[in-house]
Amino acid sequence: MIKGAGFMDFYTAIVLLVIVMVVVNGIDIFSNRLIGIRMKRNSLITCSLIVFTLFFEWLGVKVNGVASHIEIHKLAKLLEFSIAPLIAVFATVSYSKIRHPKIITAVMTAHIVFEAVALHFGWVISVDSSGWYHRGPLYPIYILVFSISIVYYMICVLKTDMQYYLRPSLVLLAILAFLAIGICFQMVNSDIRTVYICVSMSNYFFYTHRYKTILQMDGLTHLLNRRCFEKDIEKIKPPTRLLLLDVDDFKGVNDAHGHMFGDECLKEIAAVLRSIFGRVGTCYRFGGDEFCVIMTRNVGEMENMIGAFNEQLDKMREKNVKIPTVCIGFSGCDTSEKHILDAFQEADDMLYRAKTEKKSKTYQ
Repeated sequence: MIKGAGFMDFYTAIVLLVIVMVVVNGIDIFSNRLIGIRMKRNSLITCSLIVFTLFFEWLGVKVNGVASHIEIHKLAKLLEFSIAPLIAVFATVSYSKIRHPKIITAVMTAHIVFEAVALHFGWVISVDSSGWYHRGPLYPIYILVFSISIVYYMICVLKTDMQYYLRPSLVLLAILAFLAIGICFQMVNSDIRTVYICVSMSNYFFYTHRYKTILQMDGLTHLLNRRCFEKDIEKIKPPTRLLLLDVDDFKGVNDAHGHMFGDECLKEIAAVLRSIFGRVGTCYRFGGDEFCVIMTRNVGEMENMIGAFNEQLDKMREKNVKIPTVCIGFSGCDTSEKHILDAFQEADDMLYRAKTEKKSKTYQ
């Protein structure tokens, strides 16, 4: 008879509920048409690993102290300890870009082999003749590998997030804090089994965060999309600077060099725009070849930043003369008396004049 005879104790109920939550998350991932195949596949693998690890932890708890289930207990702990670090690795592949994959693969493989060998000698864990579980002298190695995998995951996710926003979002930092707190609870008191529960919930939070990012981003340039611009502009407070940018003769670029080259031009221009203005405001792809920037910090430096932006584009054209020029219109909203939509119209009028002047010079 398995220990804890009332099968449905509180811990079992929590584990079952968390597994159901992970399954629901998996169904959501599988049916989501907006995420890529790689993210979908690896996210489903992550969910599966979480379910397996939760089950093996639960099994180890239920057979602890049962002499007739010593081998089951050992196998459960071996599988739990072998799989646990893999969760962070596959989560990294799902929501970020894994760095040094060969090293990571070697470390994970070595860890699994180590756990298998250590189980035989009782280095990491041992189960006595009465079926009770004990930590071995090398148990800290497992904790170190698991902790490193989590830290590695956090670093990669933060770096990916900063590629989009140039700074970590508050939501992401809150998720990471939640995960760290849950892990620390169990580190302090091993009887409080919160690690895999928090890993499960954090995985769902990360998926939701990444999916929200996908919905907000323009797929080509990775700038925020027009819907975000329309919502953000309603909440803008002075002092603010608004910039509108339009690629010159973009139709001609597509006709002369093909749409793939045109897409590459848009991505490069967007990258320069983000690098110059991303830390002082928010950058958007407003339309096909149109971009916007809402500056809310260092607004007095706007003209210097426009100069830096044009300088970067000039350097790009020195390497590739096919890259088109860009016209810019801008306006400010320094007091509550001037509505941001009026500033938008001023910037649009300035942009139109700049394009008209450039066209007239071209035809002269």
